[in-house]
Amino acid sequence: MLELSPLNKLDIVLAYIINKNDNKIFYSDVLSEFKQFPKKELTEVILKLEKDGFVLVKETTYNTQPVDCVYSTFEGRLFYNNGGYKKQMEIDELNFKTSQTSASQASTYANQILFATRLAAFVGLLILLWYIFVWLCPHPTDCFC
Repeated sequence: MLELSPLNKLDIVLAYIINKNDNKIFYSDVLSEFKQFPKKELTEVILKLEKDGFVLVKETTYNTQPVDCVYSTFEGRLFYNNGGYKKQMEIDELNFKTSQTSASQASTYANQILFATRLAAFVGLLILLWYIFVWLCPHPTDCFC
C-alpha cells in the first residue's frame, strides 16, 4: 500500500467530512471509513483539523447514548475548495523561495550601496586634498620650480 504523507491524510479526511451528505457524521463512522490509518493517527488528524478550525467535534446524544459527531465548518469547506493542505504547502514553499530571493537581492543592494558610499568618501577625500593643496600653494609654478 502506498504510504501517504501527513498532508495527504489531512486532505483526504477533510474531503470525506466535507463531501459527506449527512448533516452529522459520527466519529465512529470516520474511524471505520479509514481503517487503513491507525486509530491514534486518525484521531490526531481529526484533532489537527479541529485545531485549524476546519471541522468541529461535538458530543451529542443518539438513541440516549452520548456520541461524538464531526461537522465541517465554512472555513474548512473554503480551505478545501482552495486546494487544501497540499496547495497551502505549495504556497508556503513559493513564499519561502520569494523571501529568500528578496533577501539575496537586499544583500546585493546593500553591498552596492556600501561600495558607492566608500567611493564617494574617497572622491571627497581627493577633493579635500586638492583644496588643501590649492590653499597652501596658490601658484603651483612657485611650489614646484
